[in-house]
Amino acid sequence: MQKALQSLAFIFALPHGPFCKNSTPPPPQLPKIEAIQTCLFVDVLNAFSAMTGPLPAAIRSRIVRLLLLHWQPAAIVEEVHCCPRTVYSILENLFMYSSPFKPQFRPKGAPRKVFKAAENGLIAYLEEQPWAMQKEMVWYIWEEWGINVH
Repeated sequence: MQKALQSLAFIFALPHGPFCKNSTPPPPQLPKIEAIQTCLFVDVLNAFSAMTGPLPAAIRSRIVRLLLLHWQPAAIVEEVHCCPRTVYSILENLFMYSSPFKPQFRPKGAPRKVFKAAENGLIAYLEEQPWAMQKEMVWYIWEEWGINVH
Protein backbone atom coordinates (compact mmCIF):
# COMPACT_ATOMS: atom_id res chain seq x y z
CA MET A 1 0.00 0.00 0.00
CA GLN A 2 2.86 2.36 0.86
CA LYS A 3 4.50 1.71 -2.52
CA ALA A 4 1.19 2.40 -4.27
CA LEU A 5 0.89 5.76 -2.51
CA GLN A 6 4.50 6.63 -3.39
CA SER A 7 3.89 5.78 -7.02
CA LEU A 8 0.74 7.92 -6.97
CA ALA A 9 2.91 10.85 -5.95
CA PHE A 10 4.94 10.31 -9.14
CA ILE A 11 1.82 10.01 -11.29
CA PHE A 12 0.44 13.37 -10.10
CA ALA A 13 3.82 15.15 -10.12
CA LEU A 14 4.61 18.13 -12.37
CA PRO A 15 4.75 17.41 -16.09
CA HIS A 16 8.09 16.26 -17.38
CA GLY A 17 9.66 15.63 -20.72
CA PRO A 18 12.02 17.22 -23.25
CA PHE A 19 9.53 19.94 -24.27
CA CYS A 20 8.66 21.10 -20.74
CA LYS A 21 10.17 24.32 -19.35
CA ASN A 22 10.39 22.95 -15.81
CA SER A 23 11.77 19.62 -16.81
CA THR A 24 11.96 17.12 -13.97
CA PRO A 25 13.49 13.70 -14.22
CA PRO A 26 10.96 11.06 -15.23
CA PRO A 27 9.66 8.80 -12.48
CA PRO A 28 11.35 5.43 -12.13
CA GLN A 29 9.81 2.68 -14.21
CA LEU A 30 7.56 0.51 -12.09
CA PRO A 31 7.42 -3.22 -12.52
CA LYS A 32 4.33 -4.36 -14.36
CA ILE A 33 2.59 -5.85 -11.29
CA GLU A 34 3.00 -2.66 -9.23
CA ALA A 35 1.75 -0.56 -12.14
CA ILE A 36 -1.39 -2.69 -12.38
CA GLN A 37 -1.94 -2.46 -8.62
CA THR A 38 -1.45 1.32 -8.81
CA CYS A 39 -4.00 1.61 -11.62
CA LEU A 40 -6.47 -0.47 -9.63
CA PHE A 41 -5.87 1.73 -6.59
CA VAL A 42 -6.51 4.88 -8.67
CA ASP A 43 -9.67 3.30 -10.10
CA VAL A 44 -10.91 2.56 -6.57
CA LEU A 45 -10.21 6.16 -5.56
CA ASN A 46 -12.08 7.45 -8.61
CA ALA A 47 -15.02 5.17 -7.86
CA PHE A 48 -15.26 6.50 -4.30
CA SER A 49 -14.92 10.11 -5.46
CA ALA A 50 -17.78 9.54 -7.92
CA MET A 51 -20.11 8.50 -5.06
CA THR A 52 -19.85 11.66 -3.00
CA GLY A 53 -23.54 12.48 -2.73
CA PRO A 54 -25.89 14.93 -4.42
CA LEU A 55 -24.61 17.18 -7.17
CA PRO A 56 -23.69 20.68 -5.93
CA ALA A 57 -26.06 23.43 -7.04
CA ALA A 58 -23.30 25.34 -8.86
CA ILE A 59 -22.42 22.36 -11.06
CA ARG A 60 -26.08 21.51 -11.69
CA SER A 61 -26.86 25.08 -12.75
CA ARG A 62 -23.80 25.11 -15.03
CA ILE A 63 -24.97 21.89 -16.68
CA VAL A 64 -28.47 23.34 -17.16
CA ARG A 65 -27.03 26.55 -18.63
CA LEU A 66 -24.87 24.62 -21.10
CA LEU A 67 -27.82 22.40 -22.06
CA LEU A 68 -29.96 25.47 -22.71
CA LEU A 69 -27.15 26.81 -24.90
CA HIS A 70 -27.51 23.59 -26.98
CA TRP A 71 -24.17 22.05 -26.03
CA GLN A 72 -23.74 18.35 -26.73
CA PRO A 73 -23.79 16.14 -23.59
CA ALA A 74 -20.30 14.76 -24.35
CA ALA A 75 -18.89 18.30 -24.47
CA ILE A 76 -20.61 19.15 -21.18
CA VAL A 77 -19.08 16.09 -19.53
CA GLU A 78 -15.62 17.22 -20.63
CA GLU A 79 -16.26 20.81 -19.53
CA VAL A 80 -17.82 20.15 -16.13
CA HIS A 81 -16.02 16.86 -15.32
CA CYS A 82 -19.07 14.91 -14.21
CA CYS A 83 -20.68 11.60 -15.04
CA PRO A 84 -22.45 11.39 -18.44
CA ARG A 85 -25.48 9.80 -16.75
CA THR A 86 -25.88 12.98 -14.68
CA VAL A 87 -26.03 15.15 -17.80
CA TYR A 88 -28.48 12.81 -19.53
CA SER A 89 -30.79 12.61 -16.49
CA ILE A 90 -30.85 16.43 -16.20
CA LEU A 91 -31.59 16.64 -19.94
CA GLU A 92 -34.38 14.06 -19.58
CA ASN A 93 -35.89 15.99 -16.66
CA LEU A 94 -35.77 19.21 -18.70
CA PHE A 95 -37.65 17.54 -21.55
CA MET A 96 -40.23 15.81 -19.38
CA TYR A 97 -40.86 18.30 -16.56
CA SER A 98 -39.32 21.62 -17.75
CA SER A 99 -37.12 21.50 -14.67
CA PRO A 100 -33.76 19.88 -13.86
CA PHE A 101 -35.47 18.05 -10.96
CA LYS A 102 -38.19 15.42 -10.95
CA PRO A 103 -41.45 16.58 -9.34
CA GLN A 104 -42.13 15.47 -5.79
CA PHE A 105 -45.46 13.63 -5.81
CA ARG A 106 -45.43 12.50 -2.20
CA PRO A 107 -47.18 14.55 0.49
CA LYS A 108 -44.93 16.73 2.60
CA GLY A 109 -44.86 16.78 6.38
CA ALA A 110 -46.38 14.49 8.97
CA PRO A 111 -49.74 12.79 8.37
CA ARG A 112 -52.81 14.30 9.99
CA LYS A 113 -53.67 13.08 13.48
CA VAL A 114 -57.36 13.95 13.25
CA PHE A 115 -58.90 12.12 10.30
CA LYS A 116 -62.17 13.02 8.55
CA ALA A 117 -64.50 10.85 10.66
CA ALA A 118 -63.10 12.28 13.92
CA GLU A 119 -63.42 15.79 12.50
CA ASN A 120 -67.08 15.17 11.59
CA GLY A 121 -67.70 13.71 15.06
CA LEU A 122 -66.20 16.82 16.67
CA ILE A 123 -68.43 19.05 14.50
CA ALA A 124 -71.48 17.05 15.63
CA TYR A 125 -70.32 17.40 19.28
CA LEU A 126 -69.95 21.17 18.82
CA GLU A 127 -73.44 21.39 17.33
CA GLU A 128 -74.80 19.73 20.49
CA GLN A 129 -72.62 21.75 22.86
CA PRO A 130 -71.57 25.01 21.16
CA TRP A 131 -70.16 26.39 24.46
CA ALA A 132 -67.51 23.64 24.69
CA MET A 133 -64.02 24.86 25.52
CA GLN A 134 -60.83 23.65 23.87
CA LYS A 135 -59.99 21.35 26.79
CA GLU A 136 -63.37 19.68 26.37
CA MET A 137 -62.85 19.28 22.60
CA VAL A 138 -59.44 17.67 23.20
CA TRP A 139 -61.01 15.37 25.81
CA TYR A 140 -63.83 14.42 23.39
CA ILE A 141 -61.40 13.52 20.60
CA TRP A 142 -59.25 11.48 23.00
CA GLU A 143 -62.22 9.70 24.57
CA GLU A 144 -64.13 8.94 21.36
CA TRP A 145 -61.32 8.33 18.89
CA GLY A 146 -58.22 7.67 21.00
CA ILE A 147 -56.32 10.56 19.38
CA ASN A 148 -53.99 12.52 21.67
CA VAL A 149 -54.03 16.17 20.53
CA HIS A 150 -51.81 18.74 22.23
